[in-house]
Amino acid sequence: MPGDVDMELETRLGFLDTQSFERLGLNFQHAALNTFELLCSTDRLFHITTSVVKREIESHITDSIKEALAALKSFRRKARILAGTANESMRVLFAETDEKQIFLESQNVFEGFLRRTSATVLTVTSINPEDILQLYFGSMPPFGEGQKKSEFPDAFSIAALAFHARSPGKN
Repeated sequence: MPGDVDMELETRLGFLDTQSFERLGLNFQHAALNTFELLCSTDRLFHITTSVVKREIESHITDSIKEALAALKSFRRKARILAGTANESMRVLFAETDEKQIFLESQNVFEGFLRRTSATVLTVTSINPEDILQLYFGSMPPFGEGQKKSEFPDAFSIAALAFHARSPGKN
């Protein structure tokens, strides 16, 4: 890679949390994700994720598409005067939308990213829920003050990653 700095990494395991994808607008063609893919394709990084993150991303994609389609419908209602113009760039905004296909294609984009990075998806089946509850009731990270129930998915992801890291032979 141009301008590449060769450095020794403590680990070659790369994990992206749901927030990382969210910050990039769920744009799997973003330059940062392209670089991540390149590093994975050259075995400089090994992408690990969790079933929790995978489900969160799939859910966020679905929610984002629903919001975008609602906005498109609202636009079409408010701008219907433009539908009859001879301008092709305007008419395309009013073309029929196959919503099922859009949902499917969007999920496929994410699945393609996981394939291109050869992601290992860790499940949480080996995680003891009692350990997570102990963190929650003890106000320990990722929960902390206020015992944020919304942090349960992160707690399971962190536990799965920690379990994986403790397994023999991991990078």
